[in-house]
Amino acid sequence: PMIAESNPICIQRPLHGVTHCPALPTYQAMLENNDLDRGMRLIGPIQVTKLNSVLNRTAGSRGPFDDECAMRFFFGQYPFTLVPGNTYSIMSTGSMPSTSTIQFFSRSTSDSVLLRIFFTKPYDVDVYVGSTLIAPSTSIPTLSSAAGAHVLDPQARVLYLVVRGNSNP
Repeated sequence: PMIAESNPICIQRPLHGVTHCPALPTYQAMLENNDLDRGMRLIGPIQVTKLNSVLNRTAGSRGPFDDECAMRFFFGQYPFTLVPGNTYSIMSTGSMPSTSTIQFFSRSTSDSVLLRIFFTKPYDVDVYVGSTLIAPSTSIPTLSSAAGAHVLDPQARVLYLVVRGNSNP
């Protein structure tokens, strides 16, 4: 429902209790804990809320990934689904790691998403696209901003970040 509701290309199928969206582009995204405790610290599930003027809907991640082996720990990776051209609020049920990676698995650089990521503590944030350090913006970025455009609101403890697809992953 978070992705399909209020989308004009989706068709309600009340007989089956579903919403059918055959042409809606959805892409997997991933929040990954890169701290040394990634195999033992749970930061999720991750709450993802699609923000729009019609209806705000929330979904959660399935994470963390686990390889089902009792001898190994889980992987600190939390997958979720996004639709390009939207703004999403992301909040972890645990504290955010000091080092993390966000990936958006679209192959088109025209696909962008604005993320509003909540931190329990007002960390200093460095944003990299690949190995390039991105300087903070002076205002909240928009969907048309470059990949990695970001601004941190330390009072609200929110990082606004633009992620884009990558044609050369």
